[in-house]
Amino acid sequence: MFRTKPYPQMSFDGNVYCEILEAKPFEKLIYSWKGGPGDGTFTLDSVVTWTLIKENGGTKVFLNHDGFDTTGNQFGFESMNAGWKGMMEGKLGELIAKKLENETA
Repeated sequence: MFRTKPYPQMSFDGNVYCEILEAKPFEKLIYSWKGGPGDGTFTLDSVVTWTLIKENGGTKVFLNHDGFDTTGNQFGFESMNAGWKGMMEGKLGELIAKKLENETA
């Protein structure tokens, strides 16, 4: 489970329920991503896939988040799109840069 800021006006209580669907160490992680108003129903029922591919002495990271019904949950789509982009360009990028810096020092 992940927890974040609730948006009751958007039928989201701030809880994201996840279940690992597939895990291959150093290759792939797939898990469900579900959220809603907190009454046992889910207005977002999607799947997140992380794929790692070794290439040219490094690793490419791919993130795919599928299962959005943008006609019924535009808020969820826009929130996830902005959140994942920020995480990939922000925190994850910082961690990778720091690791590379430490390896060359």
